[in-house]
Amino acid sequence: MQKKREKLFYDRSAAGTRLKKWRLRYGWTRREVAERCGLTEKYYSDIERGSCGMSVETLISLSKLYGFTMDYLIYGEKGEVNSDKKRLLLSGLSRLSPEKQDYCLQMLFLFMERITVEEEKQ
Repeated sequence: MQKKREKLFYDRSAAGTRLKKWRLRYGWTRREVAERCGLTEKYYSDIERGSCGMSVETLISLSKLYGFTMDYLIYGEKGEVNSDKKRLLLSGLSRLSPEKQDYCLQMLFLFMERITVEEEKQ
């Protein structure tokens, strides 16, 4: 007796919205993303609009390009949101000299301490 396989779906529109958000965050055009991933501009545009799905190869390529997991791309908040924030911070810091990195970290810690104190007052 053959076992019936469960069909798996994901919200293409939500995945497309996540891709668009990240593309704009990086300041890239659809054409630039498509070229970097070996896709046609139309196919990538269709993915962003949620009008078509993605192959595993495309999922891998886009996840590597943007630096997040395929899980995040497919499921969103169920993915590693915190790692995306870490990645953004690290990306910004990596562009600075070691001295400026230290300065930014000191300022960040002071800012976080201030926020914590303000929250405790409330």
